[in-house]
Amino acid sequence: MEGTLGDIPQLAAPYHMSVMLGAWVDSDKEKSEASVAKLIDIAHKNPDVKQVIVGNEVVLTGILPTEDLIAYLDKVRGSVRQPVGTAETWSTWMLHPELVDHVDFLAVHMLPYWEGLDVNEAVHYIKLRMDDLQTRYPDKEVIIDEVGWPSYGRTRHAAVASPANEAMFLRRFLAEANKREWTYRIMEASTSPGRNRPRARWAPTGASGTWTGSPSSPCAVPSCASGLAHAGGLLGADLIGAVEPDLRPQPQSAQAWPQLHRGGGVHGHHHHGVGVLRLHPAIPDRHQRRVGLLLFVGMVGVVLVLLTETHEWPKPSG
Repeated sequence: MEGTLGDIPQLAAPYHMSVMLGAWVDSDKEKSEASVAKLIDIAHKNPDVKQVIVGNEVVLTGILPTEDLIAYLDKVRGSVRQPVGTAETWSTWMLHPELVDHVDFLAVHMLPYWEGLDVNEAVHYIKLRMDDLQTRYPDKEVIIDEVGWPSYGRTRHAAVASPANEAMFLRRFLAEANKREWTYRIMEASTSPGRNRPRARWAPTGASGTWTGSPSSPCAVPSCASGLAHAGGLLGADLIGAVEPDLRPQPQSAQAWPQLHRGGGVHGHHHHGVGVLRLHPAIPDRHQRRVGLLLFVGMVGVVLVLLTETHEWPKPSG
């Protein structure tokens, strides 16, 4: 929890926004312990902090032994009044039931694009995975902490990134989530300064933020998804704190998760209040201009070739 992220609860307080606050933990013990201590202190001082997260995909990425994450979870649970959880992919929760006894709720990442699924299958897939988790852990609340679809990026197997697919996914997901009363947080990729630009270009377009819905405050489909059918539109949403995810590929099988590394983390959330996020292109403007110029030059060349091939030039007399 670095920089101004710890200020989110104080900034949200005048607007009566509920906050989910997170602490990043990894192999840097000194830094992790400082982050946890700051989390506990802020949670004590701010009644609007309603839930806390300790660690983001720690088990998936292997950046910390599971027993060390459990120690941090137990420490925070014994120090704050708020429910405590940690964020992992759905398959990590299925493969590591030992974590469940040390959290009050499961923060689950559902990213069907990274699993290479067709957009038409994505929402049904999420529904099946939620059913699996709720059946296996009936005594725990399950929150979809990350979900989304990219508007730009590489095609991953059957998953195609496009603004149209993003809008289609969000409309279908929001309708299903509201019907089934899921609590969810829709992620947009960070393109903030200091992030790795090439990796950002592969990820969804967006801003450093999230928007959320819950049974008590659902995100209406027309207001949340109506602006996504074209790049650069405005996204009406429940605005949530400062989040800087660094998205990565998700493996196809829950049985073989690679040891990946990432530098981002879920740092702050709130549940209520409507805000507007402007979607930023994931490709920097200077690169867009270069690509546009190259495309224009190429188009002119094609036109000239076609004219040369189809026009019968007059022969010189003499």
